Amino acid sequence: MTFLFLFLLFYLPFQIALNPAPGIDLASGRLFILILFLFWLGLGFFKKKLKIAVNFQSLSFLLFLAASVFSLAAAQNIGWGLRKIAFFLTIFPVYFLASEFLKTDEDLKSASKSVSAAVLIASLFGIFQFFGQFIFGIKPLKNFLSSFVAPLFWGAEFGGQVVSNPSWFADIGGETYFRAISFFPDPHIFAFYLALALPFIAASLLGGVAAKLNKITLMALICGTAALFLTFSRGAYLGFSAALIFILFESLASKRRKKITAVGLAVLIVSIILLNFNNPISQRFYATFNLTEGSNTQRIAIWKEAFGFFKQNPLFGIGIGNYALEKNILSGERDPSNAHNLYLDIAAETGILGLAAWLILIFGSLYRLMKNKNSVALDSRDNAEQNKLNYWRLGLAASLIWFSVHSFFETAVYSPVILPLLLIIFAAAGNLPSQTNQSAKMSQNSAERSFLK
Repeated sequence: MTFLFLFLLFYLPFQIALNPAPGIDLASGRLFILILFLFWLGLGFFKKKLKIAVNFQSLSFLLFLAASVFSLAAAQNIGWGLRKIAFFLTIFPVYFLASEFLKTDEDLKSASKSVSAAVLIASLFGIFQFFGQFIFGIKPLKNFLSSFVAPLFWGAEFGGQVVSNPSWFADIGGETYFRAISFFPDPHIFAFYLALALPFIAASLLGGVAAKLNKITLMALICGTAALFLTFSRGAYLGFSAALIFILFESLASKRRKKITAVGLAVLIVSIILLNFNNPISQRFYATFNLTEGSNTQRIAIWKEAFGFFKQNPLFGIGIGNYALEKNILSGERDPSNAHNLYLDIAAETGILGLAAWLILIFGSLYRLMKNKNSVALDSRDNAEQNKLNYWRLGLAASLIWFSVHSFFETAVYSPVILPLLLIIFAAAGNLPSQTNQSAKMSQNSAERSFLK
């Protein structure tokens, strides 16, 4: 079972798309999650050792699902809403699986190994794809992705929709660049995946993973960061900046995390140098703050429109899955229209109840992580153990901060790659022992060692 869960972590960015019927695409990862969850349930019942994680995180997500169901009362098309609810129901079980299989430091290290391998492969492919445009040309590269990658990983229906209206290109300084997308349908989803994965595997590296894994993790971090910049996702740049500033402040306040401070400062210095030279990355980053730039003015207009939908029915929203229909009554079932802001999307479709549940899930997890950091260690062995936990807390918190900031500019929770990984991050955060439990455990360990002496 543990191996299957670790394989799931690796498999997330490489999910083969299934086409069970014409016009229907199904990410195979969703089916994998359901089968693994049902097998885990059956095994737990048979052995009478089943433990379901019931905490504020699982309850918050269930509240969010309830708000989504209530919002159907205002939906113009209930069927569209039921599709999104079904998506959540097939993904949410991964939270319980992660709560079961990510209980110890060793479990987290094993998970980081799987994620590191996946990030390394996805990043190398994304980097090769980006530089391939200068070798093979943009048109052959687009044809390759459209003909082979799209139907295999995104499905015939959804892949065709992406190919007909791609967000693969960026016009920077009068030049058109094919952005790094790797195996993902667009660069923003690829950037979201890196946002959740990179801080997690960085925590394992800084926490002292076995030497033979350091090279894999280190290469994943380097290649993942390079691929991130090549996505030209401005929301990802801002999320990366927020996570880096958070890590630096936390490490400087601790005074003991010399490794984190050194790595964080090195990344900051390299980023500042990179942004002070005239290059596509710096031009793209600074364009974020130009409110007269075309895509920025368009996004602000979309935000105002989404807030208007929220004001129509602030309690229950306009109905989950009905944003496109509210915007244009003639919209098709697969119209990708959204608010380009996760919080406005949730508020518009599910109302204040759905938004409150989501914010409790995010900020409650962050509060728990930061509230339990820096427990007082009783001796050197306990201190080493506590430092490992603090590295995980810092990495998981950075993932959530990065995701939350980037979510001000895009909506990624409907991705069969992003939502499972996000729920796994939530579960890992919820499993870390509280300060009280950790202090009690360390006190017990200290007493036992004193007795043995």
